[in-house]
Amino acid sequence: MVQPNLPRFVRSGDQSVIAASITSLSGQNHSGTALLQMLDPSAETVVWSSSKPFTVEGGSSAQVDFRYQPTDQFPLLICRMSVSGDSFGDGEQHYLPVLPNKEFVLTTHPITMHGASRLDIPLSGTISKDSTRVTIEYTDQPAWLIVGAIPTLATRPDDDALSQASALYVNTIAGQMLNSQPELREMLEQWRDGADSERGLENALARNQELRNVLLEETPWVAEATNEAAQQHHLMKYFDMPTLKMRISSAIEQLGALQGADGGWPWCKGMDSSPYITTSVMEILSRLAVLAKIDNATSELLNRGMAYLDKLAAKKVKEMKQQEAQNKKRGKGEQIIIKPDEQMLHYLYITSLLDKDHKEPMRAERKYLLSYLCDHRLDFSIYGKAACAVVLAREGQKTKAREYLKSVLDYAVKTDEMGMYFDTPKAHYSWRNYRIPTVVMAMEAVRLLTPEDTTSVRMMQRWLLQEKRTQLWDTSVNSIDAIHAFLSAGGIGQEKMQNATTFQLDGQPLSMPQSTALLGYVKNMLPDCQAQKLTIDKSSEGTSWGAVYIQSMELSEKVADASSGFTVKREVVSEGDVLKVGDKIKVRITIRADRDYDFVQVVDKRASCLEPVRQLSEYHWGYYSQKKDCSTLYFIQHMNKGVHVLETEYYVDRVGDYGMGTCTVQCAYAPEFTARTKGGIIRTSK
Repeated sequence: MVQPNLPRFVRSGDQSVIAASITSLSGQNHSGTALLQMLDPSAETVVWSSSKPFTVEGGSSAQVDFRYQPTDQFPLLICRMSVSGDSFGDGEQHYLPVLPNKEFVLTTHPITMHGASRLDIPLSGTISKDSTRVTIEYTDQPAWLIVGAIPTLATRPDDDALSQASALYVNTIAGQMLNSQPELREMLEQWRDGADSERGLENALARNQELRNVLLEETPWVAEATNEAAQQHHLMKYFDMPTLKMRISSAIEQLGALQGADGGWPWCKGMDSSPYITTSVMEILSRLAVLAKIDNATSELLNRGMAYLDKLAAKKVKEMKQQEAQNKKRGKGEQIIIKPDEQMLHYLYITSLLDKDHKEPMRAERKYLLSYLCDHRLDFSIYGKAACAVVLAREGQKTKAREYLKSVLDYAVKTDEMGMYFDTPKAHYSWRNYRIPTVVMAMEAVRLLTPEDTTSVRMMQRWLLQEKRTQLWDTSVNSIDAIHAFLSAGGIGQEKMQNATTFQLDGQPLSMPQSTALLGYVKNMLPDCQAQKLTIDKSSEGTSWGAVYIQSMELSEKVADASSGFTVKREVVSEGDVLKVGDKIKVRITIRADRDYDFVQVVDKRASCLEPVRQLSEYHWGYYSQKKDCSTLYFIQHMNKGVHVLETEYYVDRVGDYGMGTCTVQCAYAPEFTARTKGGIIRTSK
């Protein structure tokens, strides 16, 4: 009996060893010939063969090895292994895929342009001469991506308090946007005519599917992509005024039903009132009261919620006064640290947004809390310091407020690409590891205290846009914060449509398709581009962005490392210097991300001599690992800025020289951010 040990696949150019076990179940010794044949499956003709004599003792097994170097002539072969002698014969045949020694290579160049400027993007050196496609994607109005986030909040299937408060906010704001922005009405009219209904609002995960290194259908995020795409395609219906009024009434009704007798809100029906949830809902409603005219029903919700927060504040002030009394009785080394917690900062922020009637019942308590902000040196997070600056500025204590703002800005990081943000653990306040609330509160502090500093506000808006570029913002708190930041600073709808950007290939004008109404989004595919340079001239103000994708087939050994947003390094970790059959090795992939990303996918194209120790796909240490015949895929829902390490163990299962393909990392939500590391050779011995 012959039992071949075939690899799952081979690559063109591998020095592969195909082994077979020959077993005699009788008590006699046998000699014969082992034959390995490779056949073209379309005609079943032999294209390669090799034979070896063998001898096997009775009741035991022997092994034969055949060295085979595949070529790219046949992408699929039939591998036929047989043994024969004077009185016996046996054989097996199986399909053997042959992967080419060329790889599909995607090189990306993200485009970010601020103000009037010129950008040259090299197209030479990275393009194969025989197979090239260049795709250009560009938008003059990235701020309208914020509008694209609104419909996901407008009709929330969840009946929790935060979702309904978010729905009330965005639906009320939508009516105000329709009344104040003629450009938006113009865009909706074009969509109703069907001109742009299928362009521009495509989901970010689905818009560039042909540019994905991994097919989107194979990722775990299909359901989320489908859901978001469906919501965005209903943006036109979202701005329908009668429907808006119906959704506002529904949100008010559900918020009222959830609100407890004490005025607080639970997260979901049946739970107890939560200080955190109530504070979050009240922040949303108080910000809404500043930006838009609210009706009597919403005012009633605010009044009852304020009564609940007043009781919490009174209790906190009582505790602080008791602690002060205890400190007077204690020695210096036993003093209790007293300060308002950040819950009280939220309370003071909410009352600062509302009118005098909401402040008057708690005048003494608020004065006591404000005195701590003015008279003590307090250690808050960046968010807390920004909130202190906003509260004190609204209360007329601008000297102390500026001290807090200065401390906030001391932590700020500024880059031309990313804008202005806070890259420190002290800026931790957020949900799902986003730092959006911190930047939003800092923007508000800058606008109140230094209104002339429009540069800092624009730089922080730039950071928010860059975050939206690579993230889903799948919590209502983050989305509402970002929308509030743009609306309160006039960041959406202020731009006028201008066809102020031109494109040239090697100095010759490039005609671009008509942009999507209002969004300014264009996409152009050049199937056979031989140009050396793309030049983009922008004459308008504001931020524009896009990407150039260069797709080509390259020889594996000529594929170079590349990075855009990420860097990636792959290592083969083993105990010995020489790999032997049976060794257990570890493939370690180290990824460095320059910002926070959502929906990151990694493709590690492994050598055919490696077999995963754990065969099943699984979640492991925060990522999903999927084992395929010729690669291992990793999916990371959210990747924070910094260094991340992925590891998978393999067994070495055959002798020879085997090529490893590239290892790539890509943000599926923003495919222009990608990186790869070159392939290599794994040499193994017995």
